[in-house]
Amino acid sequence: MDGMTAMENVMKSLAPMMKGATSYDEASVATGAKVLSLHSGEAITARFPEGSGGMPSEATDAIWSDWDEFEALALRLETLAAGLEQAVANEGGDMSGLTMVGDGASLTVEQLAEMPAEHVFVMIGRTCAACHKKFRERAK
Repeated sequence: MDGMTAMENVMKSLAPMMKGATSYDEASVATGAKVLSLHSGEAITARFPEGSGGMPSEATDAIWSDWDEFEALALRLETLAAGLEQAVANEGGDMSGLTMVGDGASLTVEQLAEMPAEHVFVMIGRTCAACHKKFRERAK
């Protein structure tokens, strides 16, 4: 849960910058991307061995019944985070092209590195949302 909280904090802190509400700060984006990288991919899947559900976890049983999709999302997040690490200097992207990019499932780190950091950030958010929609139950 600490890793998920760390990623949530990064997303919340970078969101205003990526939306243009605050000034773009390469150092903050680089630090945030590194945190996302550290807590994605196998760092996520290793935290969910079979039968590890239940409180205080917000994980649903769908993680274990649809492990392949859960793992694919964790690995996609890892790729996107690595892409963001490399795209940090690419600030100021036109956000109108994002509908064509989708969730970045078929993009490589090298392709992501060429994109505006804001675009990669949006794809990270979409990946988080897809995972949360299916594999997370909010505590009541």
